Amino acid sequence: METNKIETLLKKYLEGETTLKEETLLKVYFSETENLPEEWKSYQQFFSFYQEAKNESYPIQKKKTKTLLQPILLVAASLAILFTMQLSGFFNSSNSYDQIEAENVFKEFQVQMKSVSSHLNNGSQNLAYLAYWNTTAEKLIK
Repeated sequence: METNKIETLLKKYLEGETTLKEETLLKVYFSETENLPEEWKSYQQFFSFYQEAKNESYPIQKKKTKTLLQPILLVAASLAILFTMQLSGFFNSSNSYDQIEAENVFKEFQVQMKSVSSHLNNGSQNLAYLAYWNTTAEKLIK
């Protein structure tokens, strides 16, 4: 192949615009040609990688068979964890300290709500007084 064609194919390849046929031409050219320009030596290694990768093989790993002992061990481990959690008091739902703290917070909440309610009631009484003056003023205007 002439170098100009290969050079244009390389530019297209680097831009990601080559077709599969053009890529195979590049692979064949770089695998068969021995006298390449220095700036293309790296491309020769790059395209030869595909041939080497095709020849690699990996051993097939055997699947491990499950034994009868594995499910029994899983059940025993889960029972041991549950037993340990029960002994440590993890499932003990009556925590008196948390209940006392929650009651204190609720009492404080009630006190604050009573304070807010009294302020709102005081404001509504003032509005009633203004409504009385409004009706009186309207009567005097008529």
